Amino acid sequence: MWFDAGLTLLLMVLLILEIADLLVLFMVAFVIALLVNVRAIADQQDLIKRQAASAVPVMILVLAAGVFTGIMTDSGMIKAMADAALAVVPDSMGNLIPLFTAVLALPLGFFRSNVGYWFGVVPVLAESAAHYGIDANQIARAGAIGQILHMMGPTSAPLWVLLGLVKAELGDFQKHALRWGVPVSLADIAFAVLTGAATVS
Repeated sequence: MWFDAGLTLLLMVLLILEIADLLVLFMVAFVIALLVNVRAIADQQDLIKRQAASAVPVMILVLAAGVFTGIMTDSGMIKAMADAALAVVPDSMGNLIPLFTAVLALPLGFFRSNVGYWFGVVPVLAESAAHYGIDANQIARAGAIGQILHMMGPTSAPLWVLLGLVKAELGDFQKHALRWGVPVSLADIAFAVLTGAATVS
């Protein structure tokens, strides 16, 4: 236990210091942990086979989300969607872009990957808000509200890992979680407006 705790701590330090690529650090740490904790090769193989059932679907999901995000971003579809969404906001209501961003963050956060959302949509919204003198930090704060629903959405890799571990179905989880997630997200928007984190003036 102490060796594993030390190895985990060392891994975290190396990740923060960016000594090597994240993937390389995790692979090396995994190999070391495997050699120390499971000595027999047959037992190592059995362990990898048992865990692969949970790991492979998640990796396929992550790769598929990356391909989907790449297509959406490089084709210009994400920018076009953001521009189309902003087009419904009259110039006289430009001051409401932070609120509009917070509301838009809910469905986009749920259905989109974080990469596509934060690098494709939020910069466009921030640029549009800048024309009205709205600081980009407000757009970032408003956009972060969507993270509540993102963790319940189909593009959340940690969620798939969790569902695999507890042997649950995505649909069953969402039926329960969304009943709480949507009201909490709306309350978060109201709190952001009340505290000035997302201004409407």
